[in-house]
Amino acid sequence: MVVLQSAASIAEVAHANRQIFIKEVLEGPVFKKMVRVIEEAALTGKKQCSFEVFSAESIEVSEVLLDTLHSAGYKTKLSTNGNITITWGKEDKK
Repeated sequence: MVVLQSAASIAEVAHANRQIFIKEVLEGPVFKKMVRVIEEAALTGKKQCSFEVFSAESIEVSEVLLDTLHSAGYKTKLSTNGNITITWGKEDKK
């Protein structure tokens, strides 16, 4: 006999595994590369950069990156081809 786990039980499993996935993304090479791209753009005086997400799970990885960027105060725009435009700082008034 097959037993169906309760929705609450499955939700706990999903939450725990989501936390593991988020941790792996934030400790992985994609996040580290994104940080380098932002820092290099800032060092050249830019207030915006574009970052391309390459991954088999690009949608899920992009979601983690976008949530992390938003939490840190960055503005973002996700294009249909998977590029994330990242913006920071105030607009220069001329």
